[in-house]
Amino acid sequence: MRIAIALLLLAFAGCAAPAPVAVTSPSPAVQSAQKEVEQSVLARFGEAALARARRADEFIAAVRYPGLPMPPHDTDGKPITPVYPTALLYREKGQWFAYGMGGVHPVLPRWSQQLETVLRDPRIFAEPAHGGFVGCTDAGASYVWMRVEGRPEQTRIGHCGGSPLTEQLVSAALMG
Repeated sequence: MRIAIALLLLAFAGCAAPAPVAVTSPSPAVQSAQKEVEQSVLARFGEAALARARRADEFIAAVRYPGLPMPPHDTDGKPITPVYPTALLYREKGQWFAYGMGGVHPVLPRWSQQLETVLRDPRIFAEPAHGGFVGCTDAGASYVWMRVEGRPEQTRIGHCGGSPLTEQLVSAALMG
């Protein structure tokens, strides 16, 4: 009798509605990072390039902030606005394309392979959206705004080893 009741309870347990998944908003730091990436991409490649990349099934926009030293100053003592390494890539028909000085070009196989290796590693999506400051001695960071693998758009911040796969992804994107 106890076995029958246990089996009955197990059968009904499978019929229960799944618990709703909590949807959380990105932290203010992550929201700010996405805006910074977007502004950097717009300044470097323009509105049309960003719109084109976002129409693709997958896109990656990345910026690397090297941290120290501080930006130089001009002769009037005003800070010179630095230009940070910025990448904009999209994937179409299985091929990654990157924007560069001469327009759009296919990503070289070596860097395309590196992108695929990092993106297909499930651990990248387990990394925190805002990687910690593990042993940081400066304000350097790697920002990436992306939509990949049918996942919703997301932004990630990598700092000094706190998010190694995020940082590898930014490096591969910048080499593309």
